[in-house]
Amino acid sequence: MVTTVRTPLYNGWNIIAVPYNTAGVNPGTLFGTPVSAIYQWVPSGATAESSNTQLGSYVTVSNIAPGLGYFAKASSSSTLLAYTGTAAPATNTLTLKPGWTMIANPGTTNKTGIATNWLIDGAPLSEAITGTKIGGAVYWWNGTTYDSWTIMGDNPQIEPWKGYWIVNIESVNHTLTIQ
Repeated sequence: MVTTVRTPLYNGWNIIAVPYNTAGVNPGTLFGTPVSAIYQWVPSGATAESSNTQLGSYVTVSNIAPGLGYFAKASSSSTLLAYTGTAAPATNTLTLKPGWTMIANPGTTNKTGIATNWLIDGAPLSEAITGTKIGGAVYWWNGTTYDSWTIMGDNPQIEPWKGYWIVNIESVNHTLTIQ
């Protein structure tokens, strides 16, 4: 099914996601001229969730994939991200390298119950949190500062079109299944 979606962007930096099949679509075409830069965070090592030290770097992107978050810089708060296309599958699997990863809802409706519905290496996310493999919160940019929800206490609603931070606090990769 082909749908058209319009979502607002903040003036300045945004953490965004695209819950659509964007294979072969140039990010510059997807976002247009109001968005001057698109970056992805590439982690290079584990840190504690409470640490101010972040190990990794930002890289410009040539492809956008569902399930991942990206930084996008918009030229005004009236910028609307508009896209017409085929929705991506509502489930996605990705690798959480040690450290912080920007993730996203790959579907077009809110995701809830992520502590039990999302999986780390095939087991519920809540088990990875209590086993101190994954940090206990998701973080997002609200246009001026970061906000957070605890995954097990707040039952966050992971919205389409927004990117979120999650941290792998171990020194090994883990597989995250978003469903």
